[in-house]
Amino acid sequence: MAIPNFQIPKFSRLLPDKLWTGGLSFPRSEKLTVLFVDRYRFPRIDKKMTSHTFWELTCTLGGKGSIITEETIPIKENTTVLVPPNTSHKELSDHNLDTIWIGFYCDKLLDGIFPSISWVEDESITDLVKRLWLNAERNSEGSGIEIDALFTILLNRYYQVVNQRGVTNLKEKIDMAIKLFNEHYQDNITIADIAQKCGLSEGYFYNSFHKIVGMTPQAYLASIRIRCASNMILRTSMTLREIANACGYNDVFYFSRIFKKNFGVSPKFYRKNKEQP
Repeated sequence: MAIPNFQIPKFSRLLPDKLWTGGLSFPRSEKLTVLFVDRYRFPRIDKKMTSHTFWELTCTLGGKGSIITEETIPIKENTTVLVPPNTSHKELSDHNLDTIWIGFYCDKLLDGIFPSISWVEDESITDLVKRLWLNAERNSEGSGIEIDALFTILLNRYYQVVNQRGVTNLKEKIDMAIKLFNEHYQDNITIADIAQKCGLSEGYFYNSFHKIVGMTPQAYLASIRIRCASNMILRTSMTLREIANACGYNDVFYFSRIFKKNFGVSPKFYRKNKEQP
């Protein structure tokens, strides 16, 4: 196979095509192939962000550090990070960081699955990475088919862990949003504020909240506020303006319209009707 003209780091060794020859080996894949597998044990003090045109998978075997992108990703033993092509990033660590670094080529297969940088902590993935590295170190004819097979298994396992973690983490983030709504409904909060606190984009948060909770974030917040207002109308002698302000409504007339829309009567009539024996 003719590998695209990648700019391989000077300290990395490109796996030669001869590994995919001899014995029962199949030709090197034109859709997915490992370019290099290297192991590094030293501090990381990169001063500037870098990017490259190939995919990168970095597995930490020991030590602690971080990968800097648009956010800071802490890395430690059993942390595996998948970096898509053309993603600016750098590694930082004051102490020796023991990692196996895999560069690979993929012909658009993963673009829609992993559109941005992702990471997991999973010992089974670390074990697969170690096996892949040992096979690459053999550098013998015919080992290419084993490298391909192991790497396919590795990527599939990575996808399973990310997918499982993603569902769990998303549910946790929506639970966090529900908690924030219930704690701050009286404040002048916005959906964008809650999404940011949960670490999600506003659009993704909106769709995820709707899917998990069964109503939009705005509808959920409104239900908390109006429920609180109805209780205060019945159980306190506060004015409607005071109740509106206490429940997150700055405009008492807007509050009255929303209340009537939900209960069919005005707040004043609601209080008066409930006071009658």
